[in-house]
Amino acid sequence: RLRPWSTIMGMRPAIRRYSGLRGLSYVLYLVWFGLEWTTLWFWGERIVSWVFRGRSRPSHEAYLKALMSYVDPRLVEIGRAPTEDGCIVLANHVNWSDFVIDMTLVPRPCLVSRNVLWYVFFPASMLRQLLFDDVIYFKRGTATARPQLYASVEAKVRQGRQVVIYPEGTRNPTAKRLPLKLGLVKLAYDRRIPVYVSMTHDKSEILDEHKKLVTLGMVVRNRKSNLVSPVDFDTLDQFLAAVQQEWDRLWDQLIDRPDAG
Repeated sequence: RLRPWSTIMGMRPAIRRYSGLRGLSYVLYLVWFGLEWTTLWFWGERIVSWVFRGRSRPSHEAYLKALMSYVDPRLVEIGRAPTEDGCIVLANHVNWSDFVIDMTLVPRPCLVSRNVLWYVFFPASMLRQLLFDDVIYFKRGTATARPQLYASVEAKVRQGRQVVIYPEGTRNPTAKRLPLKLGLVKLAYDRRIPVYVSMTHDKSEILDEHKKLVTLGMVVRNRKSNLVSPVDFDTLDQFLAAVQQEWDRLWDQLIDRPDAG
């Protein structure tokens, strides 16, 4: 498959940073070539597998790894997921690179995203849904949005998918801790869905579409929390406190004191 120059023939140069016009050009390259072309390539492989019945279908894991090669992070630490079963995964949101990195780091992932990104990344957004059905798009501000989102998340979990959500509710490239929005965490308690945290440092400069900044070869560390299961708690407040405690523990390790080990 097509890959960026940094990975061809085993080459891996040091950190490369592009800003300004070059950075903007690379952001567009990542979106309109990396994402779109890779998705079209996998869609072509799927068609071939239909025509030639003996050929295996392209896998979701291979698709995510192909996308990952374009942002090219150096994953020096990857936490082990506390479960392989369906659950909700809380991740820290920094920029667009999260939509690839955070999914790559958990088993059988599915991402929750605002529906505006369906249009930003079209037609890849449509084709990847047909291929892997790996994103739940939701629309803010309508009366039916929340019930539809909750139903979609629960359905994916019951299918064995690990649904990645961003509980801060917005991107947070700073080291300032934001309060968590707990709607889907409360759903987890009500529907007896386990939860864990997958937190990653440092994604802040990998792909910053606002600052027109791209950094390839960035050193990235991921850690995962213990599994927090609703069946272990008598009340919602106890469950929310346990989830917050796991979030704060990883935040302290990776964001507040990233060099502490």
